[in-house]
Amino acid sequence: MTEANNVLKENPFYLKLSELGLINNKHVSSVLQKHTVSVCHAIIAGVFDADGTYAKGQFDLEFSAKTGPKLFHSVV
Repeated sequence: MTEANNVLKENPFYLKLSELGLINNKHVSSVLQKHTVSVCHAIIAGVFDADGTYAKGQFDLEFSAKTGPKLFHSVV
């Protein structure tokens, strides 16, 4: 394990997310899925905004059932 991983695993916020089962577990909660259409649109926009990556001057958005099945099926 690298030093960065050790520091992360000692971070209280990371530990709480881990305790709640939210590490590597992207999804939209069922409570939010039952909200108004405008709230659901905002959630989907946030998912797209937050799931992109930046590499060598390019923006890449990957959103598929293969890479994130739980998130994909909770939005699509």
